[in-house]
Amino acid sequence: MQYHRFALIAFVAATALPLQAQEQVTLVAVKDNTLYESSSGAFSNALGDHIFAGTTNGGAIRRGVIAFDLSAIPSDAHIESASLRLNMSRAIISGAETIVLHRLLADWGEGTSDARNEPPAGEEGGGTSSTTGDATWIHRFFSTETWQHAGGDFEAPSSASAVVNANGNYTWGSTESMVADVQGWVNDPQTNFGWILIGAEAAGGTAKRFDSRENPTTANRPTLQITYSTGVAVEKIVSPALMLGNNYPDPFRSTSVVPFELDAPAHVQIQVYDVLGRTVKTLVDRTLSAGPHEVEISSVGMTSGLYAYCYQSYAGRQCRTMVVSR
Repeated sequence: MQYHRFALIAFVAATALPLQAQEQVTLVAVKDNTLYESSSGAFSNALGDHIFAGTTNGGAIRRGVIAFDLSAIPSDAHIESASLRLNMSRAIISGAETIVLHRLLADWGEGTSDARNEPPAGEEGGGTSSTTGDATWIHRFFSTETWQHAGGDFEAPSSASAVVNANGNYTWGSTESMVADVQGWVNDPQTNFGWILIGAEAAGGTAKRFDSRENPTTANRPTLQITYSTGVAVEKIVSPALMLGNNYPDPFRSTSVVPFELDAPAHVQIQVYDVLGRTVKTLVDRTLSAGPHEVEISSVGMTSGLYAYCYQSYAGRQCRTMVVSR
């Protein structure tokens, strides 16, 4: 048995998924809009040149919403970093304000509303009349589908924040939360609703204006820069909070149990490999909640010998060995 354990070092290295060269993509937003505070949901700005976050001089709240198409990223990609870049082109009152990013929990739309010709021309701060399919303060899609909570449905913990002051480019991320957001959307595209931008809302005059995807200056449009790889080596350091336990019993004849624990919700893969590095079984391949979990291994289809089982999540990869003894 000691020989088997010693041989594990070479075995795991040989059966590790290859570490691929990192790829980087820069994506332009596929939709954005502003939620203008209104009890009727009468205002939107789907096709305007700008989106807003913060409050007006009169204390009315503005929240920007933005989303990106991630279909260019392979479905098996491991997201390494994610950062959002926006160009701030106007502040109601100059001064530093923190703009916070939150992951949206429901889909929303762009109709045909366009505030570019509303007075004062070119500013768009008051929005314009909502049209069919627009996101508004109370609607996800005007005027038939509403948010559960006025002002948008979003995850309470923030994904990132940035202090915005003078006109110019600003970046949110990369943060662990943004990486987790993007990884989740790659794993399950149906949950990709983007982010909401929330500024200082306790006082008036804090609103910041950002250039939208329709802005005539291409370089000022919102972009999301993502770095990813399509394979992660076993040797990659895994967060200590991501624990893969020893299977029990080991050795085993018919079944064994693998315990593991997640420090946050994540998409997890646990696969079994033989000594030639071939995949024998996939035990788990789905999104799981934070906390302790267990998965059972059946020896059906496996001969006696040494195997490795590997755990995959957004934070890394870890492997342990087991022995089937018939």
